[in-house]
Amino acid sequence: MWNYQWTVGVVILAKILQFYPNGNEILIASGISAMIAGATVGGKAVGKKFAITNSNNILYAVAKVVYFIKRG
Repeated sequence: MWNYQWTVGVVILAKILQFYPNGNEILIASGISAMIAGATVGGKAVGKKFAITNSNNILYAVAKVVYFIKRG
């Protein structure tokens, strides 16, 4: 399965190098990768906090969906 984060990183890198053709490609690519990794880890932490805080509500909502699907 293709990793969309890398696709976004490649597009950003291409645009930056289009405006700054003499830029250090490896340094810019490393910076973009670090920002994407940071956003991924930060997003996971936010999602985890949300899931822990609202676990009962989430479970109840999923149970209702499963009930209505099984009920037909």
